[in-house]
Amino acid sequence: MKQYTIKNSDISVVAEIGDKAIKNLQIKYADGCVLFDGIYIILNSRRVDAVLTEFKAEANSICMTLCLDENTKALYSLSIKEKTLCEQVFLQYREGLKPDDFEIIWTLPSEKTHIMPIPFGNHDEKPVLLNIETLRGNEHSFEGVVFVENNKGFAVAKQPSDREPVWIKVLSDNGNLLLGAASMSANRGFCDVISSQNGWSTIDFHPTQYLLFKGELEQGFYTYRKYMADCGVTMPDGYNPPVNYCIYYECSRLDKENSALNGIEIRECHSMNKQVVCDMADIAKSLYCNLVYLDQGWDTHFGSLIWDEERLGTTEELVARIKEKGLDIGILVEEHSSTDGFSDQLYIKGTDGNTVSGDPWHKFGICACSEEYGKIRLERLKKLSDAGIAFFSYDFHNYTPCYSNEHGHSIPSTQFEHACSLAKNQALVKEICKGTLIESHDWQDAGIYYYPVYMFGNGHHERWGFEYMWHPMEDYRSGRLHNLYYYNLAYEKPMYMHMNLSGIGDNAEVFWYYASTIRHLGLGNYSELALDKQQLIKKVMRIYSLLRDYFAIGEFKGKGPLAHMHILKDRGTVINLFDDGKDNCGTIHFTLDDLGLKNVATYKVWWGNATIEITDDGLTVTADMQKSDSVVIELKNNTW
Repeated sequence: MKQYTIKNSDISVVAEIGDKAIKNLQIKYADGCVLFDGIYIILNSRRVDAVLTEFKAEANSICMTLCLDENTKALYSLSIKEKTLCEQVFLQYREGLKPDDFEIIWTLPSEKTHIMPIPFGNHDEKPVLLNIETLRGNEHSFEGVVFVENNKGFAVAKQPSDREPVWIKVLSDNGNLLLGAASMSANRGFCDVISSQNGWSTIDFHPTQYLLFKGELEQGFYTYRKYMADCGVTMPDGYNPPVNYCIYYECSRLDKENSALNGIEIRECHSMNKQVVCDMADIAKSLYCNLVYLDQGWDTHFGSLIWDEERLGTTEELVARIKEKGLDIGILVEEHSSTDGFSDQLYIKGTDGNTVSGDPWHKFGICACSEEYGKIRLERLKKLSDAGIAFFSYDFHNYTPCYSNEHGHSIPSTQFEHACSLAKNQALVKEICKGTLIESHDWQDAGIYYYPVYMFGNGHHERWGFEYMWHPMEDYRSGRLHNLYYYNLAYEKPMYMHMNLSGIGDNAEVFWYYASTIRHLGLGNYSELALDKQQLIKKVMRIYSLLRDYFAIGEFKGKGPLAHMHILKDRGTVINLFDDGKDNCGTIHFTLDDLGLKNVATYKVWWGNATIEITDDGLTVTADMQKSDSVVIELKNNTW
């Protein structure tokens, strides 16, 4: 038996090798506490005893080749640098003999470890810490994970890539936590073969970073966020988003009224016209917004991407008219079509050669892999951008398999081919439409996040806020909005979302949660509000307009989902505190490090009621939630 050790001041890796096998592979913190206590390998649903055919140990790395059977082998390496452990796994198999599944599983010995998915597990549910008990009998896969115990832990991150994503598997078994960052079974049908040569095919599971940290759960998220930012997943240079007013809520209500009155299908009601847009622009202006977002309804039919001049006049004319009011215009960019307005060759074809729907709402599905459609899309969006459209929001990217042999894709087209084609076209649009801000929904489904946040960054500036546009109060009370909190802890990449103002709460507490977690904020449905609610939203929007830079471009930090901080180094810090009806933040102490300040010279409570005590190392805030349900405080290093 031979023992090999690589280590630095933060971490050590001990490999015990004997009889052509790994007897044990253990990773420890600097204080000697065990982080990982061995690995095992699953191949074709069975645990296998791998034969070690090559092993090499250097000062900061170990590399090995493991023979799993006569047709399959794994290339495995670990390296350490400062507080980071990097793992790389390649699976090689004889061509035509691809395994049904494969995974390398680490064992975590502690029962006290808590786990939080990055940036969320399921945005339809309140995010909660997981542990051995809650994981028992269940298997999860995430784009990232934070493990924390006794004021220390590690975050698990995949190196960002636009190749087929590799997910991180977490489960429990026999009193142990299990973690697999190289797992075919967790990858939702994806498996990225990077090369085939000499009769062997190779699958790359993408480098995995285990990022050590000291502190609470939030510190683990900050560590992950910094890694992602260093890899380019960050806020765009010069990012300065508008505040949108989304007119979809009002226009859809007008469409319903016209449908009932005239007896026609609601999707054929085009209530949006020049006067409606101008009226909505006046509302937007009164609410301190600076962009009118048309959403759907601006084109000749859904998905045509041709401006409807009959209802709206020319793009240039309406853009100029709205600019006179001090606002810009933004639009929804759709994938599929409501009518047969394109060449038949562009459509998604079923097995019988007939056109099939692209999503549940639009019966003419357009194949994203069609090069001809990509050119049409690029030309039409450039024309709109050149005419002054300032914002594109991409949606309705739903995947339907296509069996056409004219689009250059597999038969049928794969999910990943669909996603890559959309993302490639977005990147071309972003390159030639430099004056247009671009938000992207997911590349496979409307509303949900199927692909990791870190993918396809060349084609957009910001992402979508999980479809929390319909029922704000319900999402707030249920805790679902806490997913926005964890997203901001995990990524600097901004989000866009418009909220239904009818659900902001009696004291605007829900408004402030959106404002605190959505960098590119949108509003809508103002005209549906009673007069007192209209006055309330005007009041909070005046305050928001004064503090907007904190929320839009400040550094986001937190002390739990109900306590947020927004830091502008040259200006100060804003604190947001909440009571969601089930929990409230009570009394909280913020250190100067928490606040990103050298001292607290002065403060102002902009919203709600709170008692504040300035201390030598920061301040203590006791929020009075009896009157407000939310508190907004601005702090400064210097006097006002």
